[in-house]
Amino acid sequence: MAGDGHSGNGQSPAGGGLIGAIRTGWMVFVALAVLTFVEYIVAVRINANFPVIAVIAFAKAGFIVYYFMHVTRAWRGEEGH
Repeated sequence: MAGDGHSGNGQSPAGGGLIGAIRTGWMVFVALAVLTFVEYIVAVRINANFPVIAVIAFAKAGFIVYYFMHVTRAWRGEEGH
């Protein structure tokens, strides 16, 4: 479908069709939830300094850029367009 970030052949960016896209979406959701929990624990319980929190935040940003912004498509050819 046009505009949904997936190619028109029903494949997710990583392949595997709809099931693969759903699985990848859930994996990204779980990874972001776990990283958010770890970030909270590090900030509150361990009282860590800024660099540790920044590394976790950059990891979360990487997941968001990869999955939701489809940054990997920028380096691929015009596959179906």
